[in-house]
Amino acid sequence: MVETIRIEYIDVNVSVKQVEEQVCKISPAKYLVVTDNFLTLVTMLMNPITRTVILLLRLLLALRIPGANGVVGMALTIRFAFYRLLQQSLRPLEAREVRIMEIEFVVLCKDEFEISASVVEEGWYWEGWGRWRWAREGSETGWDSY
Repeated sequence: MVETIRIEYIDVNVSVKQVEEQVCKISPAKYLVVTDNFLTLVTMLMNPITRTVILLLRLLLALRIPGANGVVGMALTIRFAFYRLLQQSLRPLEAREVRIMEIEFVVLCKDEFEISASVVEEGWYWEGWGRWRWAREGSETGWDSY
């Protein structure tokens, strides 16, 4: 049984909020940041289609250049810290809506990191009378109790 469907048509843009003397934008997708300071990662989601979607947002963190033989010397969580969860269930994204999600992070040591984002659609649909319903048969859970 498939419980989630990957969405290819949602536009996702990840960037670092510009702060004087802490963030330097080198190219459209590359930033130079200082260590040991709180910074803000901005994820912009845009729904260009004409129906409402309910999404699960996943932020993925990786080392750009791993150590010798692909072995990472220190755990990734020792090098990079997030203030919130990296996987979040979002409120419904209406047709043609743009939503901006911000998450605080700290880079704890000098290294090159890659941050990417992906979204998957959760199996909810609009039932009417102010209720969202889970698409699987037999489920009576509405949006309010989710």
